[in-house]
Amino acid sequence: HQSVYAGIHPSKFRDSYKGKVVFITGASRGIGKATAYAFAECGASLFLVSRNQATIDKTVKEVETRFPGTHVGTALADVVRHEQVGEAFRKCIELFGKVDVVISNSGAMEVLGISEFYRSISMLKQARTDVLLQRWRTKIQMCGATFGK
Repeated sequence: HQSVYAGIHPSKFRDSYKGKVVFITGASRGIGKATAYAFAECGASLFLVSRNQATIDKTVKEVETRFPGTHVGTALADVVRHEQVGEAFRKCIELFGKVDVVISNSGAMEVLGISEFYRSISMLKQARTDVLLQRWRTKIQMCGATFGK
């Protein structure tokens, strides 16, 4: 089954995220890429984070083609490298001035093991959570295909 249930299809919420900035890790394929498409269809500006330059560039081109006018920024970062995540947040804030939604979507648990994976999630949430929550009331969502395995 590949189609989206009509009640939650992004087209129903067109422009509901206009003026919002969505920061997505693991954004170049799978759930992260689909999430980027959904938020772009809803009018959001996107900041896409991936470990692979070629795949993130491809995703940016696809988003800009499917959703003309969508503002997209990118950063290369591995979520297990906390300093890279912090730098990606700084780059996003420098580009857009804020972050409204954080989607933490990575397959890091496959590489790290469960305890180190949860430590990396904690670090991601702490990277700029103090600023994000106090200044912009940012929403943080954790997801990933690994959770379902």
